[in-house]
Amino acid sequence: MEAYKNFIGGAEFLLGIVSLGIVGIERFAALVPKTLLAESGKVFYSGRSAFAQPSPLYILGVNPGGAPDNHPTETVGRHTQKVLAELPEDWSAYRDEVWEGAVPGTYGMAPWFAARYSARK
Repeated sequence: MEAYKNFIGGAEFLLGIVSLGIVGIERFAALVPKTLLAESGKVFYSGRSAFAQPSPLYILGVNPGGAPDNHPTETVGRHTQKVLAELPEDWSAYRDEVWEGAVPGTYGMAPWFAARYSARK
């Protein structure tokens, strides 16, 4: 729990970096506390292209869902490496992942995020 609190405090620091225009997902990945890497969860819900240039907005949040006992290998560290090296550059969890068996982009907050993203383009 202490690592989680430290990371939430670090979110303010991450937002400051975004507002300064520092770019590159690798730089953000390096800021994830090492104590979180073995924990169940994810840090990135957007792919590399979301961090390729300065942006006036990047949404950081806390995922209230998840089932660590059902997904013991889905750690922050493993997922971060997957985003950095395996998933397409323009991958988006909200658009591309299947959640609760629903069609990608249709479950929970996904339609809300998609509507806001489309409105900004």
